[in-house]
Amino acid sequence: MNDLAAQFRATVEAWLNRTGTPPARLGQQALGDPSFVLRMRRGRVPRLDTADKVLTFIGEAPAGPAFRGEIEAFIEITRTKPYVLGLDAAGDPSFVARLRRGVSPRLDTVGRVRSWMADRCSDAERTAIRAIAAGEPALPRRSDTKDGDASPTDNKEGEWNGRLPP
Repeated sequence: MNDLAAQFRATVEAWLNRTGTPPARLGQQALGDPSFVLRMRRGRVPRLDTADKVLTFIGEAPAGPAFRGEIEAFIEITRTKPYVLGLDAAGDPSFVARLRRGVSPRLDTVGRVRSWMADRCSDAERTAIRAIAAGEPALPRRSDTKDGDASPTDNKEGEWNGRLPP
């Protein structure tokens, strides 16, 4: 599984090493919490909004908008009900509703949800999800075709067959 918390820690550590900034200063300036880096090093997993504040402070792109875009694109492309995604991926049927209201999950939860989504869609769906999340046009969804499963899946089970529609 993709460990987002470990990636975040590595990004912070690389920035600290590159800039020579003391860990307490980063925590204080980015969050008003001089013990943030120490607690993170001891294994504390930050929430997505906290990580976004630190990432923005060190000049990196925040992860929250991309994650929220991936969630919405996954729901749109796969037609998964939001409560099913929340229940199966995060153990919380209200996960998507809470995310939409601004609640910020921990990075380990974000990683689990991303892994769950990746395991439940085809390569073509993943490509379309990435495109939508990036604001680009995507291939038509199954329900957007006039012949139902005739395109883009071209089979009765609704599974991607690896071919683009004519």
